[in-house]
Amino acid sequence: MPDTGSPQPPRRGARARHSILAAIAAVAGVLIIGPPSPVRAQASHPYYPYPCPFAAASRDFNGNTVEGTTAVWNPMNGMWTPGADEPGAAGAVWGSFGDIPTPGDYNGDGRADFAIWRPGTGDWWVRCSSLTNCPSGSIIVNWGTAGDLPVPADYNGDGRADYGIWRPATGVWYIKSGAPSGGNLTPPAGVAWGQYGDCPLAGRPESDSGPLRLNIWRPSTGVWYNNRPFDGSPGFTYAYQFGSYGDIPFMIDINAEYEDEVVLFRPSTGVWYGGLGTNFAVAWGEPGDIPIPRTGLLGNHAGALTVWRPRDQLSYSCFAPLGGICAGGVAINGPTGVPGVVPLNGRSVYP
Repeated sequence: MPDTGSPQPPRRGARARHSILAAIAAVAGVLIIGPPSPVRAQASHPYYPYPCPFAAASRDFNGNTVEGTTAVWNPMNGMWTPGADEPGAAGAVWGSFGDIPTPGDYNGDGRADFAIWRPGTGDWWVRCSSLTNCPSGSIIVNWGTAGDLPVPADYNGDGRADYGIWRPATGVWYIKSGAPSGGNLTPPAGVAWGQYGDCPLAGRPESDSGPLRLNIWRPSTGVWYNNRPFDGSPGFTYAYQFGSYGDIPFMIDINAEYEDEVVLFRPSTGVWYGGLGTNFAVAWGEPGDIPIPRTGLLGNHAGALTVWRPRDQLSYSCFAPLGGICAGGVAINGPTGVPGVVPLNGRSVYP
């Protein structure tokens, strides 16, 4: 795959300043998780980037607005497998070892596309699910550079995934529109939000409408810094402590309220925790499981707590997280193929 030579986001020499993260809101009733012994989750291969999960704009490969749980990408041969719970979606070879899977709907046809981001070149390679807005069948965009973390999402709500990267060295976000014009959604200098060691997450934590916001979780302290607008405006940002080192963070609409809640999975115990208005603690998983929350349920936007168990190649989904007990969980045939496949995460699907 050739390098297109298109411009990269600019480097920024100054560090992300802590003063940017100074907007603190007092949140009553926040569940504070007690610290376990420091532990890093160990998957069946070294490819999964704990403590930050791979970001994905969507894994709804068949366009039914419900994301499956068994979609995987195999870095050894580049093979994508949508999974048995995505009927009608076919697999394909796209990418190679060292790439980062970044699936999402980049051409706006309602179905997720197979996509990777290549750290060595900063190139995004999208294999479109149809020729809609993609006459050549693929899209190549150069955005980012080695050391960045890709954070694709439909930030502006136009129905197309945008090319988002977060630069750990400076804590700066750069987002390029997925529309044909390809303009920047962030200011040219980017938006500073976070610092080295944080986990970047796109989400909409404080509104049932409007664009996604920039959010980060700091594993070293368990503090969330949420709700920064991608256009650089101050907005209403806030911070609060929820979780501890070794947890794995997500932002999904777990309780069907059309806004994203913070959710953590603790690999050392197999317990899920929901923050703010959800405030739940649910045992669903065991040490060694890989969390892959399922989204797009209960009216096309709620989520389910799901883990993939490498040892038995099954996914286990719990559809009743708020009651404190996972009754009604189901086992689904999990990611198949050789050991080392990468289970794909998604994010909430809003109609």
